[in-house]
Amino acid sequence: MKNSLCETPDRDRAYLLWIGDSEHRELRKAWQVCQQLADSISIRRSIEDAIERPPRQIPTHLIVAQTNRHNRAQAAIDGDQLSQLQACFPNTHLLVLRGALVAPTVRLPPASSATPGNSSLPWVDSVCGAESQSYLTRWLAVSGEPIDAFSLTSSRLPLVVVAARYCFAESYLDSLRMLTGGDGTPEPLLVWQRELTPRSGRGFATVVWDESAAPPAAGDVWQQRTESAPQATHVWISAMATTEQREIAIENGIDQVLHKPSRLLV
Repeated sequence: MKNSLCETPDRDRAYLLWIGDSEHRELRKAWQVCQQLADSISIRRSIEDAIERPPRQIPTHLIVAQTNRHNRAQAAIDGDQLSQLQACFPNTHLLVLRGALVAPTVRLPPASSATPGNSSLPWVDSVCGAESQSYLTRWLAVSGEPIDAFSLTSSRLPLVVVAARYCFAESYLDSLRMLTGGDGTPEPLLVWQRELTPRSGRGFATVVWDESAAPPAAGDVWQQRTESAPQATHVWISAMATTEQREIAIENGIDQVLHKPSRLLV
């Protein structure tokens, strides 16, 4: 392996390293967005190839195009070369672009490092290629701002997760408690409800709607949902919603839409 590229990339430009097939039909629109917005693009066919032959221009952004879950050459999330890839490009934004055959997932930071206030946790974002155009437009912005992240602050508490079953809400609640605990302050009010009504929605600053209880719907349905807690910020978390379905939700009371799984920040 060649020496790591430890220098900091030029953040005034978007230099993209694309790993994988740039001609795959499922990623054609994503590739076109990258061609329009990136200042330069380097292509490597596999993660191993990128590690062994890093581009001369230090990339600011790195896409691993994984169109087949059985192809280990582009397995960034569950492959064994991720640590080498991150070591080779330590200051580069990393994104996995998934094809239809690749399950939605992310690489989470180890539990031992997930301490409150730590914003430098290792993370690999993952987005579906079919819905990636608007995501890539923001992701390739040189500002480097987080994408599809839920920022938990005191103004967002107390919080209720609306999900069809407790097991669907449990992972959210556990993650939020982990992010907010450990600093000596009382544990914030984080609860689960199967349904939200005007009575049960009183007093919450944030309502997190899981798609198990709030599937894509028409505008009037979203208005009824959000009017159950008109004082709250409403966040919808969905894995399969289309761009149109997300826009309908935002136009009718939802303040933020997150792609499942997504990033929680403090």
